[in-house]
Amino acid sequence: MKKLLFASLLLFFGYVTYAQKANVKKALSITEDKDGNLSEALTLIDQATTNEETKDMPRTWYVRGKVFHAIGNATGKKYESLSKDPFKDAYESLRKAGDLDSVKKKMDDELKTEYQILLIDAFKKGSDLFKVKNFSGTLSMFELVLEIEKLPYYKSLIDTSVMYNAGIAANNAGQFTKALNYLTTVYNLKYKEENIYGQLSTAYSGVKDTAHALSILKEGYKNFPNNEYLLNSLLIYYVNTGEVTEAQKLIQIAKKNNPKSQIIYYAEAKMYENMQDIEKSAAAYEICLKLDSSSYNYYYNEGVLFYNKAVDIYKNSSKITDDKKYDEANNSALEYLKRALPKMEKAHAIKPENRTTVEVLKEIYYRLHMDDKNKAMKDLLDKMPK
Repeated sequence: MKKLLFASLLLFFGYVTYAQKANVKKALSITEDKDGNLSEALTLIDQATTNEETKDMPRTWYVRGKVFHAIGNATGKKYESLSKDPFKDAYESLRKAGDLDSVKKKMDDELKTEYQILLIDAFKKGSDLFKVKNFSGTLSMFELVLEIEKLPYYKSLIDTSVMYNAGIAANNAGQFTKALNYLTTVYNLKYKEENIYGQLSTAYSGVKDTAHALSILKEGYKNFPNNEYLLNSLLIYYVNTGEVTEAQKLIQIAKKNNPKSQIIYYAEAKMYENMQDIEKSAAAYEICLKLDSSSYNYYYNEGVLFYNKAVDIYKNSSKITDDKKYDEANNSALEYLKRALPKMEKAHAIKPENRTTVEVLKEIYYRLHMDDKNKAMKDLLDKMPK
């Protein structure tokens, strides 16, 4: 009887082992079928990864990597709930397979091929995410590419191109410390990309290192004086820091190089605005509008320029005791509001949902005694989220 029971147990465990190996095989076949059910494949392979007989088989984890790879490549939202980061899960499964196969190395060729395909797909995914401004996702994919390239198959490859793009993604994602790490690495490796100076400056500014932010821009502009991106970046830096003399020099150079560049005249407008030279600032905004008459920012900024001037005059007029001078000040403020009005109305027409624009317009209508329009703005504000 005991012999019979023992034989039965052997048959049972043999069947379980066979069943789990069959699960691994079936899961793999599902990944190779374009219409295969990847939810089923994941269930099958997860069973195999927890079974005593198959959990330490390199092929089990190799197939698990293939399943997650397929999930990452699947279109639509059908399999989104299966993994937050399927390509990363695929990579970690393949690493486990490699660890289990480190002695016999029977799967080296298969693993190498799968890693190479995963690398290509991760880079493509990262590029696609960049196009839709998912910069954190882009960074994650490019970092995965860099991780794969650390494997022995790639013989200590340093992929400066991917590292540079990871730095750009990190800058756009606001992860400036990471950006600085990647960008300084490729910079020290003499990576031949002119715009690396601007990207490095952004990263330095992000970590509040303004000295390096400026010095790297100067170095870039010195090396590549015809690079419009570097010229504009340095120009904007000088405008933002109030270095008027340097800004004016670059504005003249930039106008000669590209007289139709909006960013030059926008920077000039901001420079004069910071200098409290309203008329020169407005003139620069007018050129911006000639170059792009559909820009909300240009209309809004010029309108606010006049509006803020009127507000300042009203504030200062409260200190005036002479009636004649008081009236003159108020009349001057009204003239600035009249100049602000068409710009703000145009901005509102472009972005009717912008609450700030509506609030400014309401105040202008009130000051100009345009009661019906003032009421219309009040009613609109009541309906808008605060």
